[in-house]
Amino acid sequence: MSLTRIFRRRADLLGTGLNQETAVVENPLLAAKAAPPKIDAKRLFVERYGIIQRALEAHRELGVLIFAFDEGESAVGHVWLRASLDKTRAAVVGRHSMCGLVMPRDRTEISLRHVVFLVRATSHSEVRIRAIDLHTKTAFGDEDGRVLQAVMTEGPMFLSVGGVSLVVVPTEGELPIPASGEEAYACLPERVFFDERYGTSGHVERRADAPLQGVGDGATIIRSKQGPLAAAGDLCKEDEAPRASITVRADAGPVRRAVGDTALECGVLFGRYQRCDVGTTLDEDSRLSRVHLMVIRDGDDVVAVDTSSTNGTYLEGRSLAVVPLQDGYVLDLAGELEVAWHAA
Repeated sequence: MSLTRIFRRRADLLGTGLNQETAVVENPLLAAKAAPPKIDAKRLFVERYGIIQRALEAHRELGVLIFAFDEGESAVGHVWLRASLDKTRAAVVGRHSMCGLVMPRDRTEISLRHVVFLVRATSHSEVRIRAIDLHTKTAFGDEDGRVLQAVMTEGPMFLSVGGVSLVVVPTEGELPIPASGEEAYACLPERVFFDERYGTSGHVERRADAPLQGVGDGATIIRSKQGPLAAAGDLCKEDEAPRASITVRADAGPVRRAVGDTALECGVLFGRYQRCDVGTTLDEDSRLSRVHLMVIRDGDDVVAVDTSSTNGTYLEGRSLAVVPLQDGYVLDLAGELEVAWHAA
């Protein structure tokens, strides 16, 4: 029997931790797992600089290049995101063929949709880059071997996802591109991360047992075309005001859960996987992807990011990749879920 549900977010993800601003701690269930290997950033950059240089020459606008390198001399692939002052752009890294940067299929430690990059210009010459884990059990590592769920920077990054190295490099204007890898690496600024979130989400099921009670107006409405309802999980801390509410609606009636800034900072996932916060247990024939959509706070906005879903996310009939949510917006997720956003 199909079931529409909101999965429970682990209490420790919303408690106190190493980073008080994002308030997320390492998952003790995964503490015994081996840390990702450290990255020899200089060696990686210099040895693959021929590939990096050609891409830099091809993209002379403000933006971000994301390269994936495996053991071979060639690149797994790369993707470029243009940076705009008025728009956030996104790219998903994973093994699914719909991802913006597709990882090798035999790297099963990498999820089908593993990490999303959000890019936005903060001036006419600077760009903000965010890497956010899609609630996987392994997250990603930085060049020092630390496990991270999220990180933000304004410069280059060297990350590791399932043994594949990611080189993230901002692009800009008509500045001269160094001829050698050694010279280019010497020009890279020191890596400075902001808003780090450590550990992993642990791939933990977030579903609870009890159904929620019916509610009234003024909520985020999610209409499922099939299935009874069960929903729970604290997506709003007791000491914070709700940014919005999530209401799941199906034939059995509506249910609601408040959503606060802490959850939105981590990202609320919609999809069929149990690692999602909101979704359905529809079978494999469902048009809803395993990880279909992320709703996340980005600066002053709350944005909906289609996480490289197979059948798309639509607003008023138009396919979207990233959209800032405004009161009254109704998103259609592959014809399986409708999400209407109403701020608290």
